[in-house]
Amino acid sequence: MSKGELEGILTHGLSKPSRKMNMSNFKDLIGKVFERLTVTRYCGVNQYHQSLWECVCICGSVVIVKGKNLVSGHTKSCGCLVRKQFCPKNHDTYIVGRDKSGRCSQCVKEKPKPAPALPKLFCVHGHEIEIVGRNKWGSCNGCKKVPVKRSKKELKEKREKRTPRTVEKIRAYTQKYYLEHKDVFQERYNNKRQELIEYQLERYYNNQKELLDYQKEYNKTHPEISRLNSLRQHKKRRKRIPNFGQEGIFEFYENCHLDMEIDHIIPLCGRKVSGLHVSWNLQYLTPQENRSKGKRVDLIKASEEYGKLLEQLGLK
Repeated sequence: MSKGELEGILTHGLSKPSRKMNMSNFKDLIGKVFERLTVTRYCGVNQYHQSLWECVCICGSVVIVKGKNLVSGHTKSCGCLVRKQFCPKNHDTYIVGRDKSGRCSQCVKEKPKPAPALPKLFCVHGHEIEIVGRNKWGSCNGCKKVPVKRSKKELKEKREKRTPRTVEKIRAYTQKYYLEHKDVFQERYNNKRQELIEYQLERYYNNQKELLDYQKEYNKTHPEISRLNSLRQHKKRRKRIPNFGQEGIFEFYENCHLDMEIDHIIPLCGRKVSGLHVSWNLQYLTPQENRSKGKRVDLIKASEEYGKLLEQLGLK
């Protein structure tokens, strides 16, 4: 109720329903309950011809409220609801008090405590905890030995969830670990590489006929690719044939044994450096050595051999 309405009631008093008020729309609200308010009696109308009703709040205070505010739900209490004097269970918090989080102390006391959980005899993987035991974090000691199998999709989702800060931490840790154990990684790489070369050679010699048949069939089905590769290789090799150093190449090819193959010390189409098709860049190798060598070259050994050749020719 506004201040003007209260002044009007104090000066002129409460009046009966006026003639301007439509009696057909008049509703008796006595005894009805609206939220925290219970209507006790009719108090007439105000200067604006609005019905007024005396209500008693749950907290005990008596107030006069407009009828339309009661029906629409605009007025729900005497004001104690705004002041949060009462909790949802109608405990007077001014008497009972509230805890640090703002909850009613009486409601907290009355709240039933959960029953204590029974100790688990078995973990998720079925290990008996009394035998296996738990670590200081409460995890099962036997589950450490069980490998967690995750699909590629799950691993990908886990990587995508990582924040940039986590990625930087993992990268820094791996880099530090690699530098501390660089010798171990290098030795492991060399051993694995040697095993891979041996496996590839064994596979080649055991399935030599099948691999050749597959290559011929591929060249027939993809003639444009095979032709392009041969033209590219021929063009590169033609660039590596100079006007000098061609003496003795024909005799070198003639003297080659049937069990040996002719190889360039520095490959003509190497990855790091390319050699020339000259007499001092040729050597005899077994087929196994030639396949394992490929396009790789040891530049230190090559420089030493070239130094010996230059000394023989008197150029060094």
